[in-house]
Amino acid sequence: MHISNPKKGIELPERIVWRKKRSKEMLRLIEEGEEEILISTVHLGEILNILSKKHNIATAVMFLGRILGMKNIIIAEVDKAIYKDALTISLTENIEPNDALAIVVMKKHNCREILTFDFDFYEIKHIMKLDYKEPLEVYKQL
Repeated sequence: MHISNPKKGIELPERIVWRKKRSKEMLRLIEEGEEEILISTVHLGEILNILSKKHNIATAVMFLGRILGMKNIIIAEVDKAIYKDALTISLTENIEPNDALAIVVMKKHNCREILTFDFDFYEIKHIMKLDYKEPLEVYKQL
């Protein structure tokens, strides 16, 4: 199923519409500042690269400035020891190294909840995901 995007004159797949809606909800949680948000330097770098490629460098720079100015954002540094732990998790859980890195950083900072669309995290038992059970099942079927 596709849903029309009148701003751009194109139809978007339902999974993209679902993801955009959930992204807005995630951003609202972050911008309200009621919860602390943990992000590693590696994952922040990934976001900045995506913004630069999908939009432009100015968008990435503005985003970084905004993140750095938010008191509820914790940026975790990553070192060789963290990568070694991530490698072990990547091998034992059969997940991508950067996903394993997120798990290690979360454990180190006693963080149990993750804001993600990456379904690999739905298999990790000690991590809580946003409760999108019905839409998640729809999304997986698309």
